[in-house]
Amino acid sequence: MIFIGVLLITNIFTVNMEATAKNMFQYYINNFEPFLLAIMFVRKKDWLLKIVGFMILSISVNLYCIYQWLLAEGNLKRVEGFFRIMSTAGLLSMTVPVLVLLLLQSREKSRYICTALLIIAFLGAVCNNTRGAWVAIAVTIAITSMLIAKSKLKGLAVLLVLTVVISFAVYQIPSLHQRVESISNVTTDQSNAERFLLWESARNMAEDYPLTGVGSGNFGDLYHEKYILPQAKETYLGHAHNLFSKSLQNMVILAE
Repeated sequence: MIFIGVLLITNIFTVNMEATAKNMFQYYINNFEPFLLAIMFVRKKDWLLKIVGFMILSISVNLYCIYQWLLAEGNLKRVEGFFRIMSTAGLLSMTVPVLVLLLLQSREKSRYICTALLIIAFLGAVCNNTRGAWVAIAVTIAITSMLIAKSKLKGLAVLLVLTVVISFAVYQIPSLHQRVESISNVTTDQSNAERFLLWESARNMAEDYPLTGVGSGNFGDLYHEKYILPQAKETYLGHAHNLFSKSLQNMVILAE
């Protein structure tokens, strides 16, 4: 509610009302509607479980992204399956941790099903090749698993073993190994370097439009017209490439 309130207030001072109206309708009405409907109408546990079941089923059907990755022999930077790349990454960021929790809580009969679905979703996340999703999955699983573990020491030991096993497996696949290593590379990795340039441009924009901001949907045009830095090579980008910055681009704390 705080986020929506800030969004509506700052959009009153938008530099382009038409662009802001289109952006608001697409991202904060059309895309946001299912979330609001779920909060309004999902009141029973069995309803929630059915929704989770359909979400897991949709990810399982999206095995096509695994096929795409295998077909390209791991040379594709990212694959999307039947969805958009970031839609697949976002769904997997939720599905993999949910399946881990279901597996930890499941009984013997359903444990095999959860394990099979988890393997599929995990492979899908690997093949999707979105680094942000990998980090989100790892952090979410670590925190939630430790919260429900009866023995914190055993839970930590299991997480360490999983980390070692996954690290060893990643090391055996050069393309994945390079992709994981690039997460912390802020010097030679162009994608990472470009994000820092974007955030600097966003900060400059925030200094020129303090408090009121530029309004939703206007970052891209202003970035291309005035705020893009000479060092930037990916000139086609239209957002700050950071969910925190993008969500708060109307405010003076943008990209800090």
